[in-house]
Amino acid sequence: MAQKIFITGTDTDVGKTVVSSLLADYLLVQGLHCGYLKLVSCGGTACEDCCEVHIQSGVVVKNGYHFSLPASPHLAAEQDGRLIDVSMLDQSLAGMDSQYEVLLVEGAGGVVVPLTRSLLLGDYIANHGMLALVVARSGLGTINHTLLTLEALKSRGIPVLGIIFNDEQRYSDDDLLVADNVRTLAEFGEVPVLGRLPRFDSWYQAKLLFVKLGAGVVKVLNG
Repeated sequence: MAQKIFITGTDTDVGKTVVSSLLADYLLVQGLHCGYLKLVSCGGTACEDCCEVHIQSGVVVKNGYHFSLPASPHLAAEQDGRLIDVSMLDQSLAGMDSQYEVLLVEGAGGVVVPLTRSLLLGDYIANHGMLALVVARSGLGTINHTLLTLEALKSRGIPVLGIIFNDEQRYSDDDLLVADNVRTLAEFGEVPVLGRLPRFDSWYQAKLLFVKLGAGVVKVLNG
């Protein structure tokens, strides 16, 4: 069975897919057989996250469900006249679980997004033996959002691999706000802070910047 990493965020558009792409690429470079599963994608005509991860890393990708409306999965499914069958998600997960050493499983939005009218994403994840990797913004507002995300994970018994901060704008290395956000979340969150991903100008640069973060992930996995 694969080591399954649930990549979640403190909000939508926080950088989960960017981190998924870079982590998948890093794991492949380290010689680890890695796959990617997007449980539910919402918006557009196809799973854009899957395309990005495949293009940037080359790993095999799979999408459990895709809906056209950019909304929470439960609403997006209803607007397409469909319902999410959890057993189908189980099949997608099981089919990839046996094929890889590491399986990256990306959620939609945050931990407590509804998959259906009766099931939250975090409750689904809690039953499948995954470690959570939290992607958080670096700047203003991240303390509250990140601590709430950690509480939601811990209350469900989901182990937290660590936090990666994603710069939503350009910050200097010694920016007071960002430095204190990182320190404060390390102290109150009581989980590994794996580092920051600065804004980048190319994927080549991003991959170089991610090396230290990827090494941190592998260290925790092997620890």
